[in-house]
Amino acid sequence: MSNTDLITDPDAREQYYDEVLAPKLREIADLCEAQNMPMVAAVYYHGEGSCLTHITPDEHPAIMLMHLAWHARGNIDALCMAVVKRVKVENDNSIATRVFRGLR
Repeated sequence: MSNTDLITDPDAREQYYDEVLAPKLREIADLCEAQNMPMVAAVYYHGEGSCLTHITPDEHPAIMLMHLAWHARGNIDALCMAVVKRVKVENDNSIATRVFRGLR
């Protein structure tokens, strides 16, 4: 199969992820981890089928937000509540974190 052939069967898409994409993502994740470089990669291959590769040695805020957003799966309420639980907002005076303090 060439890289230009579109795979439409859900099982075949998952197999392609497992056999082709996952090893490449693991290699990239290992390179990032070795250099202490935060990384996140998400692949959505069908229906509920998806995979998240998350390498975060220092809990970088942007990557943490991407990770939480992925797990919220489009549900903004779930994302906001996850942020409220995860983020320490006491010393931040941004408008958003003032709102999150009010939700606690």
